[in-house]
Amino acid sequence: MQKTSERDKIVLVRWAFSAMAHHSALKEEFNIPKSKFTKHEIAVADYVQYILGTVCFEETKNVLKYEGDEAFMKAFELLGEIAFLSLMEETAVSNALENYVIHIDPEFLRKFD
Repeated sequence: MQKTSERDKIVLVRWAFSAMAHHSALKEEFNIPKSKFTKHEIAVADYVQYILGTVCFEETKNVLKYEGDEAFMKAFELLGEIAFLSLMEETAVSNALENYVIHIDPEFLRKFD
């Protein structure tokens, strides 16, 4: 995580969002063209090859050698976490996630007084 740049985070966010857009509940709302999704897949593949094969080469070899496949897969979970943390750190995103409350009926809220 320490070696993930802001550019890397953008690559991960774009890929994660375009992948989530394949969900059946989102597919019609967020129609990501196959060519654009493929572009995001390629960018993530390039990033993974760079980070594992260059930046963290020794660490990757050691994890695979001494800790095994399961520990290696944890690294990929971290990539997903980086993408989602990057999404949530964006003020516009966190505001959008909280903004629904303006649509809650005040009468509903009075039920809890």
